[in-house]
Amino acid sequence: MKIRFSHYYQKFWLKEAMIEDGDVVELVGVSVCDREQLPKSFLHFDSNYGSEGEPEYFPLPAGRVIVLFFWDGDDLFSTIRRWTPQKEEYYRNGIGKLFEVKIEEHKTGN
Repeated sequence: MKIRFSHYYQKFWLKEAMIEDGDVVELVGVSVCDREQLPKSFLHFDSNYGSEGEPEYFPLPAGRVIVLFFWDGDDLFSTIRRWTPQKEEYYRNGIGKLFEVKIEEHKTGN
């Protein structure tokens, strides 16, 4: 199974073990909610792919979303995805399974 990201997000290198393209992580939780229910600070943390001094935020979907929680062996990280019934079923069936991290962007550093 694979989990794709379009950028190297700040959340990947704020943790003890940096998340890199090709790493394998375990899906440990799935939560469905309305994006508006999530704190703004969490939305900014989850979607920031800019530098510390110049944040850039990936546009998150409005309405219902899926929040996924992955464990890399040292740390927990999240990602917010657009909700569909099919995606919810796919990810719920993936709890406890390993996912390969695929990052489309070339790393430019922090």
